[in-house]
Amino acid sequence: MARLAHRSDEELRTDDELGSEDIADDMSSRTSRAAPSPDAPGIDSAGASPPAEPDDDDAEPVAESAGNGLWSKGLRRPGGTVAGLTVLTVAIIALIAITAVLLVDNHANDAHEQRDAAVTAAARRMVADLTTLNRTSVEPDITRILGETTGSFRDQFTHQADSFREVIAKGAVDSTGSVAESGVISADDDHAQVLVASTSTVRNSDAPNGQERVYRMKVSLQHVGGGWLVSDVEFVS
Repeated sequence: MARLAHRSDEELRTDDELGSEDIADDMSSRTSRAAPSPDAPGIDSAGASPPAEPDDDDAEPVAESAGNGLWSKGLRRPGGTVAGLTVLTVAIIALIAITAVLLVDNHANDAHEQRDAAVTAAARRMVADLTTLNRTSVEPDITRILGETTGSFRDQFTHQADSFREVIAKGAVDSTGSVAESGVISADDDHAQVLVASTSTVRNSDAPNGQERVYRMKVSLQHVGGGWLVSDVEFVS
C-alpha cells in the first residue's frame, strides 16, 4: 500500500496517457461504425445525402389538389368548356334550321295567298262581266268576256256570240251585276275552282222597271301565260 501511495509522478503521467489513448481508440471505433461508407447508395462524394425524390403516388394527389384549387377560383375545366361550346353550336344550328323552315313556310304561305287572290279576282271579274250587259255596248262586252276565257268555254261562247247579240238587242236588255261573296273551293299552281255569289238588276222589254236576280256560279280557272283564265262556268243552286 505504501508503495502504491508513493508512486512517482512519472508513473501517474504514464497511466493518464494510456487512459487517454484508450478513450481515443474507443471513440474512433464508434465513429467508424456510425459513419456510412462513401460508396454506399444515397451518399455523394461530399458526404451529403441527395434530396429524396417524390413518390408518384404522393405527387398526383398534390397536383390534383392544386388543379382543384384553380377551378375553385373561377377557372373552368377544359372539358366543361368544350361541352358548353358543343351545346351552343348545336343550339345555333337548330335555331338556323327552324328559322329556315319558318321562312320557307312563310314564303309558301305568301305564294298561296297571292295565288288565291289572283284566282278569286279572275272569277269575280268574269261573273261581273257575264251579269253586266247592255244592248248599246254588247260588242265590247263580248270582246271582254272572250279575253278572259280559255279552252272549251271560250270556244262555246265564241260559237254562241251571234245568238247572244241577238237576244240582247231584241230584248232591249240592260243588266247591272255585282259580286256579293266568293270563296276558293280548290287551287293549285295550274287549276282552281271558285264559288261566286252575285246579284244583278235586269231590265228588258218585259220588265222595264227591272228585276232583282241572284246567281251562284262555280267558276273553273286555268293558269295560262302567267295569268288565270276562265275555262268553265256552271250555275249552281
